[in-house]
Amino acid sequence: MDTFMTITCYGSECEEALEEAVSEIHRLDDLLSTGNPESEISLINSAGQGYIGPESLVMIEKFLEI
Repeated sequence: MDTFMTITCYGSECEEALEEAVSEIHRLDDLLSTGNPESEISLINSAGQGYIGPESLVMIEKFLEI
């Protein structure tokens, strides 16, 4: 995502929640990163067309809404 992130968590299941949060950040970065040549976004950018999975589509719609 080409940024710095800090995640703070509290509670008895903090370590598990932290691992899941970091995993989700990496998963989304793999889908949407323009710096990752294998991401859906990079593949579409390079080809001018392509497949967008349902999850990426929801994210793009939210980006446009914002």
